[in-house]
Amino acid sequence: MSTPRQEPERPIQRSRISGIDPWRTLEALSFYRAALCVALLALSASDYRPPYFDGPQAEMLDGLLYVYLFLSALLLIIVRGQQPTAKWQAAVHIGSDLGILIALVFFSQGVASGIGALLVTPVAAGGLLLSRRFSVVPPAIATIALLGTEIYLNWKFPVYAENYTQTGMLGAGLFIIAITGNALARRARESEARANRAQSDIAKLAMLSENVIQKLQAGVLVVNADGQIELLNRAARNLLGAGAASGRHLSACAPTVWQRLNHWRQDPSALTNTALSLSNHQSAWAQFTRLGAGSEASALIVLDDASRVAEQAQSMKLASLGRLTASIAHEVRNPLAAIQNAAELASESDTLGSEDLALLDIVKRQSRRLEDTVTSVLNLSRKTTTPASNTELRPMIDDAIHDFAQRCEAPSPHISCSITPPNLAIAIEPVQFAQIMNNLLGNALTHATEPGKALEINIEARISADGNQALIDLFDNGPGIDREAAKHIFEPFFSTQHSGTGLGLFITRELCAAAHGDLQLINHREAQRGAYFRLSFPAALTGP
Repeated sequence: MSTPRQEPERPIQRSRISGIDPWRTLEALSFYRAALCVALLALSASDYRPPYFDGPQAEMLDGLLYVYLFLSALLLIIVRGQQPTAKWQAAVHIGSDLGILIALVFFSQGVASGIGALLVTPVAAGGLLLSRRFSVVPPAIATIALLGTEIYLNWKFPVYAENYTQTGMLGAGLFIIAITGNALARRARESEARANRAQSDIAKLAMLSENVIQKLQAGVLVVNADGQIELLNRAARNLLGAGAASGRHLSACAPTVWQRLNHWRQDPSALTNTALSLSNHQSAWAQFTRLGAGSEASALIVLDDASRVAEQAQSMKLASLGRLTASIAHEVRNPLAAIQNAAELASESDTLGSEDLALLDIVKRQSRRLEDTVTSVLNLSRKTTTPASNTELRPMIDDAIHDFAQRCEAPSPHISCSITPPNLAIAIEPVQFAQIMNNLLGNALTHATEPGKALEINIEARISADGNQALIDLFDNGPGIDREAAKHIFEPFFSTQHSGTGLGLFITRELCAAAHGDLQLINHREAQRGAYFRLSFPAALTGP
């Protein structure tokens, strides 16, 4: 079993941890040292100086204090420069304090002078700055030095009073201070480490939440009780406009949302089934949630783009259409196969005349066309496409016009066609293109025919300016399409006639998309009032 990896023990913390900055601690120790020297020198010069300042060692004590003061100033300058490292400066500071203070104890008649108590400060600093192992070194040195001083003074001066008990108690106190200070510092470091980990986790969660909120398709706002926007995501900014920003009042950038929010605050149970009209000509559905309790609680507002909701509804319609077409295929294909077989058998009869054979030929041709249409619709619902080769436009358009003319009742519309260049081609199956053209021509016949006026349908095919697209324009001389209907004309099940299914243009556009093309409603051509549709497919050329 592997043993856990132990971190190497460091004598001193080199950076700010839990509020314990080694540089600031050393700087404070330098100021304390200088203040202590000034206080002791002032005490030495006063009338209330202790007896040891009048003894034979008085000059030595004063000299040590001046040296201590100079050392304090020098160490303060070095600390301000932060060179060398804090580790070595801490060792110099604590070592200097121990040396000078123990010398003062020696020349001031031992521990009984009370100067030994000043060792508490450097020992405590060592407990805070040094590691657990090294934190007991300063009290150990101080205790040994104090005991040595007492032993020497008792040996050198027989009249000197023994102070071993006081020295032992002072040494024990220094150890307690060092160990306690180090334990507090260690606990502070552990608490800071936990706090840093928690802060890091909170920052990660906040960043994750912000990223999730920013990437939501729905607009999210947080508004305080005064109406100030505290937070909004990208979708909300797109819905409300560029003027929406944190810190602005909601009424300034979205007055309708602000009004609805006030109504909701007065009666949270009130529901509305109408979308809000926004200032940038968009509409959205709003949901409100209270964040917290009390009248000062902020409100969470979720804005759903009404157009996106409509797209979701359309997706549901598409799913219904897929199920519907699958059901129709089973219902249509079996009787259609029976019709085709009956037509084939009837055409083999010797008793039929030329007129009957012509009628059977129409039945067989239209049955095949109906079967191809059902297959195209099934492929559309299954989202399956078959790779197609480039096919010249001219024969496909001519065939579509011929088939359409046969199905039309008199009077048939006048259809003109121009293709530039003549060998323009697109990659699509002829059956699929025929269905597209028949749907568009049939749509024009149904909606553009006006009483007492001959219907004219013009087809113009050309290459786009960049040479990449084949553009096929179909326009008529009918009344055109009003703007409100134009907004929904490609939606499934939308029809302006009670007898219509609303699937013709939708299926036509989807068939174009399956061939990597597109169908657009340009609606009004210049100087003409009729409907104007444009087909676009990747262009190709055939022949020389």
